[in-house]
Amino acid sequence: MKELLLQLLHAQSEEEVKDFIENSPILSNPSNWLPYGGTTGNYSSFENQQSTSMGALVEKFTNSIDAILTRKCLEKGIDPSSDKAPKSMEEAVKTLFTPDELKNTRVHVYTDGSKNNVNVITVDDGEGQYPDNFEKTLLSLQRGNKNSIHFVQGKFNMGSTGAVVFCGKHKYQLIVSRRHTGIDPNSKEVGFTLVRKHERNEEELNKFKNTWYEYFVVDGKIARFTLEENETIEVIKGIRESSFKHGTIIKMYNYDLPSKSQSFQGLKEEINRLLYFPAFPINVYETRKDYEVVKNRKKGYVMNTAYGAGTILKKKVEEDGENSKEKRKITPIYESINNELRDTIFGKALIDIYLFENKKDIEDVRGKTPVVFLMNGQVQYSLNTTYISKDLGFKLIKDTLLVTIDCTNLSRSFLDEGFFMANRETIRKTEHSKYFIDKVTSFLKENPELDKLNRERATKQVSGSSTKKLFESLLGKNAQNSN
Repeated sequence: MKELLLQLLHAQSEEEVKDFIENSPILSNPSNWLPYGGTTGNYSSFENQQSTSMGALVEKFTNSIDAILTRKCLEKGIDPSSDKAPKSMEEAVKTLFTPDELKNTRVHVYTDGSKNNVNVITVDDGEGQYPDNFEKTLLSLQRGNKNSIHFVQGKFNMGSTGAVVFCGKHKYQLIVSRRHTGIDPNSKEVGFTLVRKHERNEEELNKFKNTWYEYFVVDGKIARFTLEENETIEVIKGIRESSFKHGTIIKMYNYDLPSKSQSFQGLKEEINRLLYFPAFPINVYETRKDYEVVKNRKKGYVMNTAYGAGTILKKKVEEDGENSKEKRKITPIYESINNELRDTIFGKALIDIYLFENKKDIEDVRGKTPVVFLMNGQVQYSLNTTYISKDLGFKLIKDTLLVTIDCTNLSRSFLDEGFFMANRETIRKTEHSKYFIDKVTSFLKENPELDKLNRERATKQVSGSSTKKLFESLLGKNAQNSN
């Protein structure tokens, strides 16, 4: 079984995987494929999630972060669902890790394949799963496995499915896991399965409206083999640094990444944008040898680290000692952080506001989403510059303003109303959500400093001109309320 896993793990394209399946008596046996989640009606659970490949991929990283936090909790002998467990992700990071452990904890993502057909592989040393538990964890649908664990991000129990639809034509996703030996020193079995979209035969095409997703088993059980104490698996063949011992590997073949550039650039930037404040940094490894920069490296890869746009921003503007402005990389012309927005309906949100002199100062951090709503550091919803210019009326500062709304401490009753949707891209259009957005809008719109700076920029642009119409056009709708 180990040899079969290595063939799948080291395959460089979905076509290679397809060939393995067709030429393997075990993989080509229809009885060795079971419906994902135990139902042939799982099509909508896969297809109706994130609208972008990056949004779906980021769920893999949040799952890895959750798994690492859970592993540390279990290693300390604490039931993650108990009252003794941390009540938030922030508390978990602070209480479960020593400073040295925190410094060295990473999630890893590798890319292999070719320039035009890239495979993405996520690797963590989280809790990992026993082979017999795959169906209840890694392969389950809507079981609410994490619903009682307050320090993790996941709760919808669909994180493994959203990315599959972006995996090439055949939707192949390889899942490998071993229970972490820090939790169970006797854990030796590595389980693995391959997920794919079922290809219907003629009879099934006539019988079923939709196809379904399925996963590979051997005689009704998850495939497995034993990994001895000092034995590891190379995730990327020939790269020792990619050695895997325990935790979870997920490989997505022919993944539809938005950027075709080297992953340590394009993919890293996308991760930064969507994981604003990740609990742990994410190391991004480019191993595709058709890039010269990789071909010339003896190690066989180029690595860069995604720290999150919010973390990068904080480092750029952080103060350090009395001469703080001299030590900052960038000094905002206006900065207001940890503003509490409280209300009996939604609870508490924390709002950070930054305004910069030049657009280029924050282009790499802000991108096209100047207003972001966060939960545990992950972007759940965003608004573009149109919101700043039209809804706030700050037309002259729309390109240099950055606002983050931390929704982690919104009341549970408010979140139960379905404010954030499971795709982590949109909000549900309800009376409650409108109320919250209106409150955020009023808070920002009524900020006297932002209004003043917007007017100052308008004044600069029309200096020497007494044309009121031009002034009002530049200033935006707030000009009508200037008196």
